Amino acid sequence: MVDFDLISRQMDAERGTPFFHIPADAPEHVLRFGPKIIVESDDDRFTLQEGGAIFSPCEKYRYVLWRIWDFLEPVWLYGMLNPSRATHEDGDNTVDRQVTRAWRNKAGGMIVVNSGAIRETDRLKAIRDTDPIGPDNLYWIKLAARQAQEHIMAFGPDAAKFGGDKLMRRAFAQYPTMALSQTKDGFPGHPLYIGYDAPLRPYSFDSIL
Repeated sequence: MVDFDLISRQMDAERGTPFFHIPADAPEHVLRFGPKIIVESDDDRFTLQEGGAIFSPCEKYRYVLWRIWDFLEPVWLYGMLNPSRATHEDGDNTVDRQVTRAWRNKAGGMIVVNSGAIRETDRLKAIRDTDPIGPDNLYWIKLAARQAQEHIMAFGPDAAKFGGDKLMRRAFAQYPTMALSQTKDGFPGHPLYIGYDAPLRPYSFDSIL
């Protein structure tokens, strides 16, 4: 079966078009790209061809983050809780480990979206904010989902404290979803401390109690 999406991405890469396709009528946003760099993590070494991020105009929210190292391979998308420090240029522990995980599993890149787009290193502060989700988060998550081939949920139980779990259910309603782990209450577990050899397993939002 011909994968026309991968062919399109190859053509884009050859002519220098950015990986993430943004419609002309998208909500107001800030788009930034990172440099091409050599990634060295544990025993892995590979070239990051493109890194980018989409922020709200005020930059309080980071809606999408991506790292691409092979335009011809499938892209993994992670749906997590909220952004920490990672940007178009710099990573953080979670993002860096998931880049390595995706690379080891023969993916060509990784996209990160969040149930709450607020940029905050303190999880409790993020949850208590007047708007942890962000005004355009659903739009950007849906757009990102269309540009990935694997959709991995990892937002944990805290997303339910501000409606982030319901947002993710709406955003991924038409896609098969996966997870690396699952909590006792049926939420997809956070991937930071999960070993690289852990398999992806089918995940259903109906698991949430």
